[in-house]
Amino acid sequence: FCMSSTTISAFSPARDLFAAVSTVDGRLKIWESNTGLLKHQFHEAAHLEVRYTSLAWLSHTQKTKANKTVTALYIATGTDNGHIVMWDLVTGQPRHLVDERSKSRVTCILFSAARSSLFSGSADGFVREWSIPAFEMIKSFRGDVRTPRPSDPVQPITALAQLPTDANCLLISAGGSLAA
Repeated sequence: FCMSSTTISAFSPARDLFAAVSTVDGRLKIWESNTGLLKHQFHEAAHLEVRYTSLAWLSHTQKTKANKTVTALYIATGTDNGHIVMWDLVTGQPRHLVDERSKSRVTCILFSAARSSLFSGSADGFVREWSIPAFEMIKSFRGDVRTPRPSDPVQPITALAQLPTDANCLLISAGGSLAA
């Protein structure tokens, strides 16, 4: 019996950490980049039932009531059932972001520090924007710029990118077309 395995991975924004999640056992592992030492290993109670599909690092800076600057580091993982799991790297606890109207596979994730938002693209052709650190959905919109006919197949979102010079410009790829 052989099971095919896929690993989804990414470096942290500072490039000092490397994260990988296995689609087979659902374990999120984080290593120090310069030493190769395993720093953290996280998993959910139902980790064998969850299939992760995407991964992104989030570094969010905010002011506290005491006027101190605090930076929180998270990893967001998308799943095949439409959830986004936010991993708090201090506590190791997962937090689920769910749009109850959709159970469509999360295909890509993008963090926008300029907007303090997380964007997720899905197989249902929608892009969803989530506020950070409230972890609530702000809005969702179709990624395809054409007006679809009822007979048109759904075009999944395949990639999200943001221009570093313009926080309001989100590039979306769906079904081979690019929208800005």
